[in-house]
Amino acid sequence: MTKLAVSFLLPVTLILGQTTPPPAAAEAKKTATIEGVVINETTKEPLRRVEVGLRGSGTSGMAVIGNNPNYSAVTDAAGKFRIENIEPGVYRVQNRKAGYVPSRTVQGFSPHWLKLAAAESLKDLRYALLPQAVVTGRVLDDEGEPVQGVTVSCMRPLSRRGFPRMYSGGQAQTNDRGEYRVVGLESGKYYVQANIQRMMLTGAAPVSTTTAGEHKTALLSTYYPNALDSAHATRVEARPGLEISSQDITLRREKVFNVSGTALDVDGSPAKQSIVTLVQDDEVFANEVITGSGVDEKGKFTLGDVRPGRYTLALSREDGQSHRSTQSSITVGDADLTRVLLQLPPTLEAKGMIALEGADKKDFDFKIWVNASPADWSPFGGAGCQAKPDGSFTLSQLTPGRYTVNANIANGYVQSIQVGSEDVFGKEVDAATLAVAGIRIVLRLDAAKVAGSVEIPEDRKAHVNAPTVVFVPADARLRSGGRFMTIELDQTNRFDLQGVRPGDYLAFAFEDFEYGAFEEPEVFAAVESQATKVTLGRNESKELTLKILPWPAQFADRLQ
Repeated sequence: MTKLAVSFLLPVTLILGQTTPPPAAAEAKKTATIEGVVINETTKEPLRRVEVGLRGSGTSGMAVIGNNPNYSAVTDAAGKFRIENIEPGVYRVQNRKAGYVPSRTVQGFSPHWLKLAAAESLKDLRYALLPQAVVTGRVLDDEGEPVQGVTVSCMRPLSRRGFPRMYSGGQAQTNDRGEYRVVGLESGKYYVQANIQRMMLTGAAPVSTTTAGEHKTALLSTYYPNALDSAHATRVEARPGLEISSQDITLRREKVFNVSGTALDVDGSPAKQSIVTLVQDDEVFANEVITGSGVDEKGKFTLGDVRPGRYTLALSREDGQSHRSTQSSITVGDADLTRVLLQLPPTLEAKGMIALEGADKKDFDFKIWVNASPADWSPFGGAGCQAKPDGSFTLSQLTPGRYTVNANIANGYVQSIQVGSEDVFGKEVDAATLAVAGIRIVLRLDAAKVAGSVEIPEDRKAHVNAPTVVFVPADARLRSGGRFMTIELDQTNRFDLQGVRPGDYLAFAFEDFEYGAFEEPEVFAAVESQATKVTLGRNESKELTLKILPWPAQFADRLQ
């Protein structure tokens, strides 16, 4: 899988892709040039009309976001490309062509991170794309009739902040014949799910049936070939350039029940213009909404076609200026669940101040984004704001619960986050405590730097797919929530990390790597003893030589 974008919780610099105008003729000699070829990894033939893009990433290449590359070119009939007038810097090479997906293999190919110096000319770069995998089939109801308008998703399990979730690698809707065709898939094993609940949310739900003297039944979201949950589903293996056909899904019809009740505002009045949603707790759906309902003028709501199970029921309201929400755990058994009461709680407000320590920089820009994220990675709750020029900020509309607080700074690091007399950086803290004690975020600009190379023995080079350096805080508290840094090697087999918070770290260099899986405790425990220990002081620069490590064989299925 292509590396996911780094979340806002990570202490890294995010550089938006922008179009850079060509330099003046007098300066052109100071710019860089690259040229190379893109091939089909399966056939080894050149690929024409591939968009080769360079996205700038500042000086360390730690994160790149944005839709438009800084520089780009399109390959010719021989698969060749040439990009000129590139300003010196660190860039990520991204190749795109319809019907093809990125390749994990890098052995025999050029790195995707390029560190370009003034007047540098890189020739003979070599990249590859893989033909896409395709999964097709039909969705049928319990009587063998086709079902139109169902969203079919090919999903793989991943971990985010230690929480297992299911993520979609691609999706499609069924046509009038019940046929679906999911394209653009990378190779791997997928769960294929026909999502009826998504149909229900668009108002196109299949008709439920009720028989006198019996419970109501309905068609439900179903995994291939006929399972209600991933534990009993059959995974489909997609391979490059192949179409896996006839993956027919027969929807399950099961007993369903209603969940109904009353939604109230803070003052006990009906919570008008609010929405009640249901999220299933015993599946790894990445907090996907199962069903939802509006609240009427009397505060009443009804959710239909809910099968037995454990759920989170959430009430939320957003009027453009404020957002309030609450949630409650419920269990649906063998009967309708009625008289459920949800009431929006009073929200809390946490005021704070950002301080700059160790530097007297009068022009320092305090307009930094501060956020409080739910400790359980819930989609409900949380708050964020941009600090004012004087460093003051207010986190509004915080609902009761536990949170982690962080701030994103481009050219420095967070030294501490003081709530009362306690440093809560990397810790969970109750919203009520934030509101009462206030928040003081201390920033420093004397970050450390670490650079180096990776030793790859000749007998291992053939097994190296995506060599990646991982820099992890030794303190488990500081690495919670994915607070670690990763970077791939550049064309000189080197890495360069800047803006590193001083402290003790564990450094790794892996043959192949999956960011999400590394957040799983059992995966980290399997490699922790092989780390290179590094201590960095303020403003310290350190050079490392790391030995390449294999990804743990017992977790090979985590590689996406």
